[in-house]
Amino acid sequence: MKLTDEKKSNQVEIRYLSELYRQLTQQQKVAKKYAAKFWFLFLIAAILIIYYPFINKFRDLLNLLTFLAFGATFAIAFYQLKLTNDLKLRLIAIDAKYFALTGQHLISNP
Repeated sequence: MKLTDEKKSNQVEIRYLSELYRQLTQQQKVAKKYAAKFWFLFLIAAILIIYYPFINKFRDLLNLLTFLAFGATFAIAFYQLKLTNDLKLRLIAIDAKYFALTGQHLISNP
């Protein structure tokens, strides 16, 4: 009786781990899509720097916009880096648990 309960709990945990792994890979794909914001803000900041010498009237405004654009760009970049690293670490931990239970890896592309 105890052996079948252990098998059932292992099967439930295996299903849970595979579903959690699938959900985290979906989150990872979504996180990569948000990286486009980084490039958009970086482009705006680069344009502001390129046209900075040609606009004399709005120097204070350009200073502020350039500072905000670069600040937002790097904040998004570091957040994306932290988010993707956390997701990768969780995926590796889930794969290790799954391998301990089944002897197979969940990772399709190592």
